[in-house]
Amino acid sequence: ISVLGTGTATYGAEVAFAANSIRPQIANCTNTEFLVVYIDSATNDIKGVPITVSGTTITVGSITTLISAIATNLGGFVRFDTSDNYCLTYLEITSGDWKAVNIAYTSGGTPSAGTPIVVNAGGTTGTKQIDYLDTTRVALCANKKGLVITRSGTTLSAGAQTTISTVN
Repeated sequence: ISVLGTGTATYGAEVAFAANSIRPQIANCTNTEFLVVYIDSATNDIKGVPITVSGTTITVGSITTLISAIATNLGGFVRFDTSDNYCLTYLEITSGDWKAVNIAYTSGGTPSAGTPIVVNAGGTTGTKQIDYLDTTRVALCANKKGLVITRSGTTLSAGAQTTISTVN
C-alpha cells in the first residue's frame, strides 16, 4: 500500500509466494527486502523465500527447503539485531518438542538452516513469543517460562528456562 500526498491509498498487485503455505512468519532484512518462512502443508517442510519490494511491486525469490518433513507449527521468527542471522522456533512432529534453529540469510542470497536445538521439551501447548535482544541473543517466552537463546556464528544454544508466572 502506498499513500500519496492527497491521503489516497493505492494498492499494488497481489502476489502469491507459494502453494500449500501455512503459518507464515516474516522478518525484515532491509528496507526493501524481507524473508518469509512457512510450513508446506503438503510435506510439513519448513521453507523460506526472500521477497523484494519496490514501490508497490513485490518480487518473489526462490523458495528453499530449510528443514524437511518435521514441523506442525511455527512459533516465532526474528532477526538477530542488524545481523544476517534469524531465529525460528517450531514444533517438531515426531518428538513434540519446540525447537529453535538459526536461519542464515544475506540480502539477495539463499536462506539456509543451522542445526536445531530443543528449547522447550514437551511444550506442545501455549503461546511462543520471541524478540531480539542484540546481534547474538534473542528472548523466548513460552508456557509461562522464559529463556535466552544465544548465537555463536550459526550455532544456537539455549539458557536455562525460568518460570515467569505460575498463574493460569
